[in-house]
Amino acid sequence: MSDIEEKGQEPEATYVRFGEIVRSLRVKAGLTQTELSKALVNFGLDMRQNTITKLEKGARPSTLKECIALAQALGLQPAELFQQAFPATAQHSNEFQRLLAKEAQLDRELDEVELQVSRTADKLEALRLAHSKLVNEIWQVRQEISNLPDSSNGNG
Repeated sequence: MSDIEEKGQEPEATYVRFGEIVRSLRVKAGLTQTELSKALVNFGLDMRQNTITKLEKGARPSTLKECIALAQALGLQPAELFQQAFPATAQHSNEFQRLLAKEAQLDRELDEVELQVSRTADKLEALRLAHSKLVNEIWQVRQEISNLPDSSNGNG
């Protein structure tokens, strides 16, 4: 049994409540469903206008990724959207905010590590090219040495 069912609230009622909040926030932001759909692409979510209609009517649940993108497209922090849609969960918002901040920090650290990996890969490629050039030069010098007359037999 889910937390929603244990508290006596039907899952469908939760979807309807969430949809109403999303619609209210969208209208408040001055966006049509189509404009919201286009804005969501900027946050990595491809949600068509008809899907937004279903969501706003409570006919469709939302994933966490969708909720986060919806909040961002509506100019909110995800926690703000959840607090408005689910006031009973507001007591958990501090923990949610802490986790979001930690996620953002980890994302920044990951970006820095990826940048360092990229720089290291560039350096490695430069070293590989330098190595290859030196190997070729050594090979050419050895070829030149092998083409010299043999001085050990007195003919040179």
